[in-house]
Amino acid sequence: MTARRVVLVALTTLALSAPAAAAAQSFDSLSCGRSGSLCVAVSPAGYATTYKRGAWTRPALIDASAHAGASELNGVSCGSASLCVAFDDESGDIFTDRGGSWSAPAAVDPDGGGVQALSCVSSSFCLAVDYAGQALTYDGSRWSTPGPAYTAGTLAALSCASRAFCIGGDDLGNVVEGTGGAWGTPTDLASGDVPVDAVSCPTRAFCVAAVGGALVPYVKGSWRRPTPVRGNGITALSCTTAPLCLAIDGGVLAGGGRRWRRVAAQLTGPRPISVSCSASSCVELDAAGNAVRDDHGVWSELATIPGGRAFRPAGLVTVGRVKSTGPVARIPVHCLAAACRLTFRVRLGSTVLGAVSRRLSAGRHMRMKLELGSSGRRALRRDRSLSVDLVVVEAGRGAILRRRLMFTS
Repeated sequence: MTARRVVLVALTTLALSAPAAAAAQSFDSLSCGRSGSLCVAVSPAGYATTYKRGAWTRPALIDASAHAGASELNGVSCGSASLCVAFDDESGDIFTDRGGSWSAPAAVDPDGGGVQALSCVSSSFCLAVDYAGQALTYDGSRWSTPGPAYTAGTLAALSCASRAFCIGGDDLGNVVEGTGGAWGTPTDLASGDVPVDAVSCPTRAFCVAAVGGALVPYVKGSWRRPTPVRGNGITALSCTTAPLCLAIDGGVLAGGGRRWRRVAAQLTGPRPISVSCSASSCVELDAAGNAVRDDHGVWSELATIPGGRAFRPAGLVTVGRVKSTGPVARIPVHCLAAACRLTFRVRLGSTVLGAVSRRLSAGRHMRMKLELGSSGRRALRRDRSLSVDLVVVEAGRGAILRRRLMFTS
């Protein structure tokens, strides 16, 4: 029997220590567009703020579902000073700012499980991929119907240099070229099921992908040898056309190609959490809303987001959509505490069929891989489907999440 994917919608934002308001989250996604004249930052709690004319606007609530803790505002991409698009991959909603105000939520992909990754390159072109691997394009006024599906894995990273050139990265370590009309042949950048954490393509001739604790350059049509980096894993990556790239791994790495150097921390608050580069400069943002601009090594302070410290991480972890394929479940997790020590168990009654433990650092996104053990695999072969409980335990605090999962052979 052919294995089929089961998508389970729902999961929630949970307090690990003390209860916290939804607003007590950092702005962890940032986009400054190609020109760099405007930057937009979004919070998982559903807020957005814009940097223009020397100041950040007061954070505005644009995603009521995320504010209620039922989902997360996951990312934002600005194609120009007149177009920024944010997405909530839990609710499946898209939010559009066309130069001044945010639209109401729009469900552009009701059957594909919601947008998983997004990249805008102009006021008239964005490419998005959904959980089914399908591509959607935006022409400045409307979204297309979902196009051809990418089936080698789940695309979770995406960057477009132009309408005709985009690179996607999946949860199995593959990168693939696409345009919205078709996907090419995947290239495996890692051994084993290691997700591509980020990818940035400022031009068609130059990209960098972060995968498995390494940075891999793409130069004039070919992927080069990876450069391993020490740190807590790459959580954000962005490149200029110079080319110059900045990567966030708890600190800041600068480089391009095979040479990377660690640069001194520039922020006075918590460590950097996001970065976005335009053609010639980069902006870094930390968890307290402090921002600095890097113009090729010359640092200048930008205004702090109003109320930025109110959005500081307050002991939260988010568990996203769980997908099961055969005996394997993949569980997206985002740690917003200083550190999250979590154990994931799949249980049938009192019997543990599989378990995995991880320690995540602040701001870290991971896709946990949890496999059924031998007894679970035997039950799945016998019954062809298995309804079990996912139990998430935070170190020393007991269970923080219980959800029903379905494994299907």
